[in-house]
Formats: sequence, structure tokens, C-alpha cells
Amino acid sequence: MKQQMSRRKREGEANDQKRSFADDSLEENDFSAKVAPEKSGNVDYKAFSSGSDSELEELEEVLEEEELYLGLVPMQVLNQLQDDASPNNRIDGIQQFLLALDGATESQLKLEATVTNIVAMVMEQLNQTHAEVIQLGLELVNKLVEKIGKRILTYLNIVVPSLILKIATNRHIANKQTGTRVMVNLLRNVLPQQVVSLITSFGVPH
Repeated sequence: MKQQMSRRKREGEANDQKRSFADDSLEENDFSAKVAPEKSGNVDYKAFSSGSDSELEELEEVLEEEELYLGLVPMQVLNQLQDDASPNNRIDGIQQFLLALDGATESQLKLEATVTNIVAMVMEQLNQTHAEVIQLGLELVNKLVEKIGKRILTYLNIVVPSLILKIATNRHIANKQTGTRVMVNLLRNVLPQQVVSLITSFGVPH
């Protein structure tokens, strides 16, 4: 009788020990499931970030903007705009910039430094000898006037002399006509006397 009781006691202790091991195993598996990412092949790095979704989105937007020239076009377009070896490459760059400028928002052009850089870039195109490059440069001036309106007054002493040269001395009719159209657009956005005084001081080339 005592032997049977002793055997049952040992069996009970053994069963208790097995149940204890099983419970420990379940807890360990539960902890692993909480800590380890799912084995789907893709890790969601946002889950390990301390930033909120909105902060991460803002960071992505900043990084994207840093890859754009003046916040408008990819940096490779800037290389095209400065390509002296290939007029066609420069033309393609101007066309891309013209499209970007046409779609630019007021906030994208609110900084005076941005407009100043655009004006400098446009003047570089107008100083080229290739007729189509000049033509697109004039279209850029016209589009810039449309976008910034009276703010162009700051740059009249840079823009007007170049326009006069293209109207008075350029042998390409299309360049002359576009230059005249840009001048008319300027007169709509500033006082005519301001333009006339610049023309008088600069003189009309013959």
C-alpha cells in the first residue's frame, strides 16, 4: 500500500514538472511572437522608428525636394541647361524647366532667391547663339512674368536690355516676335514709364 502511494506521488510530481515545462515553452513562444517581425521577407522599418507617420512623410518630402533644382526640376536638368556642347540637350532641359515653371505653385516661387536664380538661368539661355535656345529662353521670361507678376520689377534692369537686343538685332523673325510679345507682357505688369526709361538709358541698337 505504501509502495503504491509512493509510486503515485512520484508520477504526480513528474506530471507537474511536464506541465511546468509546457507552460514555460508557451510563454517563450508568446514572447518571441511579440518581439520578432513576421517572416514575410519584408521588414516594416517604420515599426522600429520612434517618429510618427506624419514625421516620416515630412522627412521623405524634404529628401525629395533636396533632389530638385530650385524645388522644380531634377538636378540632371540643371546639367542640361548648362550644356554648351549640345544645343539639343540644352533645348530639352529648357523645355522641361518651362513645363515645371508653368505648373509651379505660389509657395514654390515665394522665395526671392528662387526667382533670382531663375532669372540668372534664363539670361544664360538668352545669351546663347542657337535660335531655338533663344526662343525657349524668351518663352521662359514670358512664363516667369505670368507667374510672378509685378515682382518682375526687381529684375527689369536685367531683363529689358536683353529683350531689346533680341528684338532689335536678332535676324530670326520668331525671336523678334516672341521678344516683342514678352515686352508687351512686361508693360502689363509694371508702369510703362519704368520700361521706357530703361530703354532710353540703354539705347536701341541698330
